[in-house]
Amino acid sequence: MGRHITRRDFLNGASIGLAGAAVIGPQSALAEAVKSASGLSSDYYPPSLTGIRGNHDGAFETSHALAWRGEKPANYQDLNEEYDLVVVGAGISGLAAAYFFQQQAGPSARILVLDNHDDFGGHARRNEFHSQGRMLLGAGGSGFIQDAHLYSEQSLQLVEELGFNLNELRKKVDPAWPHGGGSQRVGMYTDRAHFGKDTITNGEWGAAWYGMGNYRELVEALPVQRSERDLLIQFIEGRLSLKKQVPADDLGGFLKGTSYKTFLTEYVGLQDLSCTLWNPSIVLTWGVGVDSVSIYEAIKTGGPGLSVLGKDAMAIFADMAQDMDSVWLPDGNASLARQMVRRLIPAVAPGDTVEDLITARFDYDKLDRPDHPVRLRLNSTVTNAVNNADGSVSVSYVDHGRAFRVKTNH
Repeated sequence: MGRHITRRDFLNGASIGLAGAAVIGPQSALAEAVKSASGLSSDYYPPSLTGIRGNHDGAFETSHALAWRGEKPANYQDLNEEYDLVVVGAGISGLAAAYFFQQQAGPSARILVLDNHDDFGGHARRNEFHSQGRMLLGAGGSGFIQDAHLYSEQSLQLVEELGFNLNELRKKVDPAWPHGGGSQRVGMYTDRAHFGKDTITNGEWGAAWYGMGNYRELVEALPVQRSERDLLIQFIEGRLSLKKQVPADDLGGFLKGTSYKTFLTEYVGLQDLSCTLWNPSIVLTWGVGVDSVSIYEAIKTGGPGLSVLGKDAMAIFADMAQDMDSVWLPDGNASLARQMVRRLIPAVAPGDTVEDLITARFDYDKLDRPDHPVRLRLNSTVTNAVNNADGSVSVSYVDHGRAFRVKTNH
């Protein structure tokens, strides 16, 4: 965010060029080919791209120029396109808005969804990795349906209408995933900069932190001091006497109001470096490390601690079991986004069930076709929306350095 964007990145005038978006990184190079009615090449397939897949090159230059320097195109090409609704943003919320509108307005309603990224889904974008004849799926930035009991009636209805039977999906999730039970083998990576050497220790770490399986062997393989390894084993086995007394009068408040790192260092006695061992699993779920999650959140994510906190703490976690409810899908919440897109634009992929959705390859050429009532236009950064005198709305956007404008009733 601190990088300065020069005027050369954004040429404001009649020619309207956006160098930063036109000269994009290799992970988005396919977007430059215009070989079909949608403006995308037939082999355009963002889920298999690698590299930085958040705000990638081409997704932010237009908005940075507008926000930082007030620069935007002086002229727009008016397209001969009119819609009943234009939605800005093709994440879960934007797609849901289009879905709900279509339910009320009917299947023939003309809807355009615009998104500045090269793929839809927002944080819930699909990640495919193809290796040795197999497709491996990653959950991206939105991993699972969490705490569904807190969802609104409308949200639950949407999930069910899309074919996601949460009770059935819970039964299909391996009970060992993502961090319990012991059958899931993962690699514990310790880097050279902090631990002296680059090491991956493979094993059933989810079980190890609870004192199951070959936890002693795994801990002994960690590149930390002998005293730290001994302390970790005592911690896991519950043989450790805490350095500070836990407040018994408000144990629930302590568990939710004290950071996990504070607990590990001041109560357990571990060094700062050892605390980072749990960062990978905690960052995966919470987006922050051990210093920014509570004891309760960390243990909920699979970190050790219950063995030394006592029976009262175990009772609290038992009472709060409902709050630990989560449903995992192979590609995370990308499945929700993909199913909404498939319902809105059926031509994008065959089938309709959650099962066939998981392996379906979407045809991105079908996302933005003039013969479809719903169109999803990627690589399009909206710069302005204006109410017109006739009651319509003009929506302006930039697509690979070219400025366009469409009209809509909503």
